Amino acid sequence: MFKKLIILAFLVLVSAPVFSQQDSVIANIPVTAPGSMVFCPVNNHIYCSTDRESVGDGRIYVINALNYQVIDSIMIGAPLGWLLYNPISNKLYCTIFTGGIAIIDCKTDSIIAIPNTPIAYEIILNPVNNKVYVTNYTEGAVTIIDGYGDSIITTVGLGSDYSRGLVYNSKANKIYCALEHSGTEFVIDGNTNSVVATIPIGSGVYHQVYNSVENKIYSANFYSDNISIIDGSTDQVIKTLNVSYGPYSLAYNPINDKIYCAHLYTGLIRVIDGKGDSTITIVSVGGEPLNLLHNPISNRIYFVEMQEPKRSWQG
Repeated sequence: MFKKLIILAFLVLVSAPVFSQQDSVIANIPVTAPGSMVFCPVNNHIYCSTDRESVGDGRIYVINALNYQVIDSIMIGAPLGWLLYNPISNKLYCTIFTGGIAIIDCKTDSIIAIPNTPIAYEIILNPVNNKVYVTNYTEGAVTIIDGYGDSIITTVGLGSDYSRGLVYNSKANKIYCALEHSGTEFVIDGNTNSVVATIPIGSGVYHQVYNSVENKIYSANFYSDNISIIDGSTDQVIKTLNVSYGPYSLAYNPINDKIYCAHLYTGLIRVIDGKGDSTITIVSVGGEPLNLLHNPISNRIYFVEMQEPKRSWQG
């Protein structure tokens, strides 16, 4: 199956004091079955994994962020989940859907370790104490890994439901993990590794993002057709944004305090104001937009689109 990665670049046209934006696709990068993406500012590379359907050909594409050319691929040979870049160690983590995590040195783009874990899916970093958190997809748990030695510290059980969306709150040093069907968000203390709160949200959470400017967590509830917005200080839902169209993936742009929401199966990407939490615009990009990524250096949004090859969007 072919998919495509769209790059959304943000050209801000200034006519003081009025600001306006123009949205357009600026690049198309063909790769086979892309899934998750991360950006490495050290080498200005985008890493894009193949999705979990690519059982025997699981690999990570290395893309030059300046000219959007694929310059290498790292073979894993297994169905892959999500990617994480650790700037503390300059390492790339890739979850393996059949179990395990591939750890890659971004200086050489070579695999240096594959610690054994249960079925691994989403993955995030706690930069305060350099811990890596991984959802054990079918076990309703989160495995915590030491980012220095890459050894497993502990596993936090959350229940029998699938553990999916993960996000880190940098202001409170807390980790949020949503269960897919029950509509429950678990809050984990970044120091003690213990659950300190649960929050009722919508169901079908595949992805969450943290708004560092406003200290808010956004949860895309695919089954509920809405986005739960959580206050990062009180851990209370402060707004439920009804969006319809199956919100699947989210990305946050701290430069303009906006949240981007990909609506799977519709060809639409919603742009949300991070302060007022209202929809600013909906951009039609065609196809089936999937996972999103913000490049802070170029201020561009990349997204994987199912069915065809990869592109880039300008906002």
